[in-house]
Amino acid sequence: MAVDPLWATVERGERLTTIKACELFPSLKRNRIEALPSVVARRPWIGKKPAQNVKTYLRTDVEALAATVNAP
Repeated sequence: MAVDPLWATVERGERLTTIKACELFPSLKRNRIEALPSVVARRPWIGKKPAQNVKTYLRTDVEALAATVNAP
């Protein structure tokens, strides 16, 4: 089965899941990230984890949010 093109953007780092965004930007609260515009991507089977729909966020949006949180 082909990988969802949107999920391919997650694999390339162009889009982030909430978990990955929290890992990269620990100063961001989950609810702040989840307030950003999102697009659902279909994550394929990974090991024993079944495929599922996952909200994803543009990396540039998350980076901009992080910059405002970390601004002096």
